[in-house]
Amino acid sequence: MAERNLWPSCQPQTKHGAMQFGQRLHAALAELNYPHASSSVADHVTISIGIATAIPTADLLPDILLRTADDMLYAAKHAGRSTSQSVQLGACADINQFERPSVRNRRECL
Repeated sequence: MAERNLWPSCQPQTKHGAMQFGQRLHAALAELNYPHASSSVADHVTISIGIATAIPTADLLPDILLRTADDMLYAAKHAGRSTSQSVQLGACADINQFERPSVRNRRECL
């Protein structure tokens, strides 16, 4: 198997760049075609990706970015898995503006 460099030459700093990177990850994993007989989504291993991007500010705490990316991951899983979901946070991002899935719903996604 040939080595593939999936990392972009520069970090994706926008929602669009991050989504393009996610698409490359989806394509690379699909190309590997690892079998997954017990999956209800596909007969091969797939990934769900949650993306949160922001231009750093003093008001944007790292925890907000991380929790929002986690929310996007569960949104991707709820959207049917093998998908990517993303959001671009504004200058004064408030994690409370996003509906966080309940613990029960998160367990359903695992």
